[in-house]
Amino acid sequence: MMLEFGKELDNTVQIMTRNYRGLAALDESVGTMGKRFLAFDIDNTAENRRHWREILLTSSPEFTIAIGGVILFTEQLDQRADDGKTLPELIQELGMVTGVKTDLGQASIAGTDETVLQGLDKLHERCRTYHHKGARFSKFRAIFPVDEAKGYPSARAVYINAFTLARMASICQQCGLVPVVEPEILANGTHTIEQHANACTRVWTAVFDELKAQEVDLTRMILKTSMVAPGLDSTQHIIPADIAQMTLNTLMATVPAAVPAVCFLSGGFKEQESTGMLNAINLHAARLGKANAPWQLSFSFARALQGSAMKAWAGNPANEETAQQCFVKRCRANHLAAQGLYKGEDALDRETKAHVFAELIGRTFEADNVLPAEHEA
Repeated sequence: MMLEFGKELDNTVQIMTRNYRGLAALDESVGTMGKRFLAFDIDNTAENRRHWREILLTSSPEFTIAIGGVILFTEQLDQRADDGKTLPELIQELGMVTGVKTDLGQASIAGTDETVLQGLDKLHERCRTYHHKGARFSKFRAIFPVDEAKGYPSARAVYINAFTLARMASICQQCGLVPVVEPEILANGTHTIEQHANACTRVWTAVFDELKAQEVDLTRMILKTSMVAPGLDSTQHIIPADIAQMTLNTLMATVPAAVPAVCFLSGGFKEQESTGMLNAINLHAARLGKANAPWQLSFSFARALQGSAMKAWAGNPANEETAQQCFVKRCRANHLAAQGLYKGEDALDRETKAHVFAELIGRTFEADNVLPAEHEA
């Protein structure tokens, strides 16, 4: 399928994935942000939501080494930073691209605990508007619970959601937005890693069958999905290497090599757990080689990037710099993990301190060697 925005889509993918960069998911809905703020007694106002995103986006520019794209919720496309720039303009100035959550949530499938993705109605018009406002990629999510006793994910839910994901991807590409296709196989539950792998295999296979049927250009999209792991309430004992092996085996069986990148979601796992699992996946991928694992394997985290930062901030202006440092640290950790270079939090702290010290020495050296204007040659 010929695409009007072909070169632009290629450029967007390149920016998003360059040098192992990942995505910062700052696209929490109004309701979800309310739940996050409630834990710290922060009022869920549009201004507080805007201010929180600005705190993160005005952290040390170092975080942009790790982040290629920032996913926003629709209300944020029109919000402005304190200097008057729109958030997409701020993101672009920092060398990243703006994404937007384009789905409209989930609707229940009658008589089940499953849901179907919403948002196809007027999607073409919405995407044109998002593009005009500065968005260059889109993200849309379908969710799949895992429960073998109930037969979840059911064939019906898999088919309906796979079709909808593919249709959305096609429309987004036509409107100049790189689709980040997110079939999330939920971590909630007691399922084993084998049961999760089976669900992932069925869902990912169906999604790519539909993407091909609807002529979506696989080189101009990104897959965002779950790491293959036991349920959060499972009693199965595994280590990150087990998750890495099962995740790679499942990807190799289902995801075409044409897809440039797979960005994992944290799926309810803790910050350091998510980073450790991502690192293990990349170590295993390196052993397999590009011939077997050809994709860039990175991250698209929300809570796993923001959790400790929001806890540090807690709505207190005096804590904003500390919150920014926490955010930059998580970005740095996951960027290392996307290369298989994460050595744990202690090593990260030592490296960060050395990096800060080197910067201070460099600034002092520069200051000592700057001549007053009247003495310059």
